[in-house]
Amino acid sequence: MLKNSKIIFFIILVLLIVLTSINIFIEPEVGEVTKVILNKDLNFN
Repeated sequence: MLKNSKIIFFIILVLLIVLTSINIFIEPEVGEVTKVILNKDLNFN
């Protein structure tokens, strides 16, 4: 149980690091995409 939980925690930690690095490197493009998606959602509502 402890080994499995440690592995799961490590995987989550790696995923968080990858996501943050992607946000840092591709922040402008992702920001534009999210703005477009949010604008579409707001328009539909």
